Amino acid sequence: MTRSPCDIDHLSASSLRLYLDCPRRWAAHYLDEIPRSTSSALLKGRAVDIAATENWSQKIETGTDLPIEQAQEIAEDALYVAVEEAGGREAIDWEKGSLGETLDAATRMTRRHMIDHAPRWRPTEVQKRIVKRLPDGRDFLGFIDAVAPEGLIDVKTGARKMSQNDADRDIQASAYAWLADRVGPFYFARVVLTNPKSQTTSEVVITQRTKAGIDGFAELALQVSGLIDDGVYPRIPGWGCAYCPILNTCPVGQPNT
Repeated sequence: MTRSPCDIDHLSASSLRLYLDCPRRWAAHYLDEIPRSTSSALLKGRAVDIAATENWSQKIETGTDLPIEQAQEIAEDALYVAVEEAGGREAIDWEKGSLGETLDAATRMTRRHMIDHAPRWRPTEVQKRIVKRLPDGRDFLGFIDAVAPEGLIDVKTGARKMSQNDADRDIQASAYAWLADRVGPFYFARVVLTNPKSQTTSEVVITQRTKAGIDGFAELALQVSGLIDDGVYPRIPGWGCAYCPILNTCPVGQPNT
């Protein structure tokens, strides 16, 4: 491994989720520094998220949403930038699609967000950066999409609707509630596109986080941080194996060596 656990100065909701899915896959990315591929789904999500942030930032200042066409232009520009940052078109997993289809989907999903989600809230903060120190000295970092009087908001895109059970168990919601020290409702503002040619739909899935729940998350984060320091990186086979950067060299399901 090119890095040691001591080099990992912070955790996040995404890194914690990756460790829980497969510690060996986590080590491949964060210690061996093997990059994960960028998918078209990730590009769409990033484009919509950036457009939503730009819109709500203006709304905080002026009280009004951006014109839908302007938000779509922001999403389009963000997608092109993300492609270049990932290494160009050849570095992207287009998931049987293309740049054009991904761009069209991202702008249509942005439109759906602007119609269904943007007017619903008037956030007081966007992309709120919060860092908390775990008892072992490692930081935990998060960026909350939006903070509103009603609760915390996370903008998401996907290919299927989110079940209430998935929302209630979601690591990110627990992490952000703990970071913000805020119990109560957490809103997933989601835009769903089942395939490139389908119509977009939206949903707002509301989940609750209690004081006991966020305390439990803090304990989980500390436990994972300790396992990382102890070098515990077993291989756990699952659906993520198909997307793992070490798939061809990892003896899936075999004991750690």
